[in-house]
Amino acid sequence: MPSWTGEMLPRSYDLSVMVAEFRKEMEDHLDGCADDDTRAWLMSEFHVDEGSANTIINYFREQKAVGRI
Repeated sequence: MPSWTGEMLPRSYDLSVMVAEFRKEMEDHLDGCADDDTRAWLMSEFHVDEGSANTIINYFREQKAVGRI
C-alpha cells in the first residue's frame, strides 16, 4: 500500500476509492461470512492463492481487533 506525507498523495483518487471499497467489502465479509467463504471469495474475485488469502484475512482481523478498520 503506498503511503504519503502531507497533502500530496502518490496514488490517484480513483485508486484510493477502490481501496476504500475493498476495505468495506472485506469488513462485510469478515462480519457476515465464515473465513472459508471469505477465503474462497478472495481467491475467486482477486485471483490470489490460498496463502495470500489467509494473510489478507489475518491482516484485517488483526486491524479490526485493535480498532483500525
